[in-house]
Amino acid sequence: MVKSRLLNLILGITVVFTLFMGFLAAPLAVSAEDSTPTAAPALPPAIKLTCDVPSYSDNSGVTFNYNVALTYSGNDTITANLTTVSPPGWKPTITYTGKEVSSIPIGPMNYGTPDSKTLSISLSPNQGTSPDPGEYKLTLKATSGQFNQSIDLTAVVKAKYQFSMTTDTGNLATRATAGKDSHFLINLKNTGSVPLENLNLIVSKPESWKVTFSPATIASLGAGQSIQEDVTFSPPSGKTVAGDYMVTISSSNSQVSSNMDVRVTVETSSIWGVISIAIIIVVIAGLAVLFLKLGRR
Repeated sequence: MVKSRLLNLILGITVVFTLFMGFLAAPLAVSAEDSTPTAAPALPPAIKLTCDVPSYSDNSGVTFNYNVALTYSGNDTITANLTTVSPPGWKPTITYTGKEVSSIPIGPMNYGTPDSKTLSISLSPNQGTSPDPGEYKLTLKATSGQFNQSIDLTAVVKAKYQFSMTTDTGNLATRATAGKDSHFLINLKNTGSVPLENLNLIVSKPESWKVTFSPATIASLGAGQSIQEDVTFSPPSGKTVAGDYMVTISSSNSQVSSNMDVRVTVETSSIWGVISIAIIIVVIAGLAVLFLKLGRR
């Protein structure tokens, strides 16, 4: 009887111990099963165009440059055909490793990493032109069979204010006669990309001189346009000594300014030369008469 009870107790303890160990082992099994890595799904073959700086601004007349990455995820080699759609008045260029291209081979992937090529894209205004301020969009396309990808690149043109003063010959010297008007022609040119409004002409001149402009204010000067200005120098008679004088002509508005130094060689009037000679003759004659009178005494 005692032996039977003892066997039943040992059997009960064994069952409880077995159930307890099974309970402890279950979370470990689940945890081990959950930790099994799941393979990442394979990427479908595709091409892609990306650019870190697809839009930026610069002055009118410059060339805009972009670096575009062409990537391909596929296990074979394809040829990507490259085309552009550019705004009127602009010339696009595609280069790879310094050579102009219209297509490029790419692929296959390297150990699951897509193949990538860096393209250099330039957008230049037609020679000798300065585009108006604004945004100009260039579209780059890459195609190969079923693959078709595009990217928009934007050139933001800023207003360019630029102005110059010159003469027809480049000579910045002239002659004038005291007491008379002397005319000097200069050319004012808007070399920027936007019209210039209210250009005022002023002058730094010797004291007592009169310098006038015709006209003194230019209401508007369009981009690329030029106008001829008549400058009149009037050195005062009787106060101006013959010699070289420097006159500075300035033209400016709120956006631009330009200066021009002109050397003016002044000659005295011929009538004053005659008068001077006559005075000298009279003085000499008077001295001669005086000496004759003194000699007789």
